[in-house]
Amino acid sequence: MRWAHLAAALAFASAAISLYWMLGGTGLLDTVGGEIEELARERSTATVVTLGVVVLAKLFGAALTLSLVQPWGERFSRRARVLLATVGGAGLALYG
Repeated sequence: MRWAHLAAALAFASAAISLYWMLGGTGLLDTVGGEIEELARERSTATVVTLGVVVLAKLFGAALTLSLVQPWGERFSRRARVLLATVGGAGLALYG
């Protein structure tokens, strides 16, 4: 359970940073580098929308992780939760 909570905490932290950038923050943006950094700094509508989708995907990933270890996740079968968490994790890994 500790690993699931740690993974969820990291996903929430990553979503928070992306949300900060979406709202116009520039701290740590230079760690991304390249064209992505330039796009985030120009603040186009497409960039803000893309960051919004990224934030939602990261929050979804964190919720999937928690669903594996929290009582409210038992509404879904364990097999479905593991499958969704695996797909979500792979998606986040490919995104990263």
